[in-house]
Amino acid sequence: MRNTALLDILFQIYIYACPLLPFAIICFLFSYQKRLQKKNGADDVSKTPPRRAEILHGIGLALFGVYLAMVLDVTASGTLYDLLRSGGLAINTATVNLIPFSDPDYSPVGYTLNVIMLMPFGFLLPTLFRDKRKLWKTALSGALFSVLIECSQLLNYRSTDVDDVILNTLGAGIGYLIYRLFARVTRYDIGQADGIPCESAILVLAAFLGKFLLYNGYGLACLLYPLYPG
Repeated sequence: MRNTALLDILFQIYIYACPLLPFAIICFLFSYQKRLQKKNGADDVSKTPPRRAEILHGIGLALFGVYLAMVLDVTASGTLYDLLRSGGLAINTATVNLIPFSDPDYSPVGYTLNVIMLMPFGFLLPTLFRDKRKLWKTALSGALFSVLIECSQLLNYRSTDVDDVILNTLGAGIGYLIYRLFARVTRYDIGQADGIPCESAILVLAAFLGKFLLYNGYGLACLLYPLYPG
């Protein structure tokens, strides 16, 4: 039992390490570039003391990375191994729904969870990245992230549903409104001056590609658990 628990922990670490590793590498490279920009006299208009803002921004990025890894895990986003194992892209039209809210077996709980799932996305994005401090930009980013996940689910035969995209986008918008309220009350600004174009999009894509390219749950399970069915 003790060995099985240890293997379970290692498996969970692997699940989160796949998206977090490239995310952390990109964060480090961006941080290094921003330090060079500061040395060259780039301004940062944050009202929060610079050192405190830098620390809080780093903590926020870490939370954002862990959050993205959790979403990719919970949604079981597709991977390259799913594509290779199935022998190619074979879309099952029975699992694809492109007509909004047409499912007669809809679940109010499922709809609510889809909204809640991207609320942290809508909150953290404008908190950390000043170029996303408009409702439409945050909502659009949430929609694109959701579309990315839904399209990847074509690779592992999970359902691809336009309802999920709509509800996720709504959740991102609500998260943004919570950010606006939080920012007005606290007056803290831990976002850094925009020195890197599309920084947030690159970080989200890095996490997604980390899971897509590095994750092979079935292969690792066979390696860790000798009795796992082959």
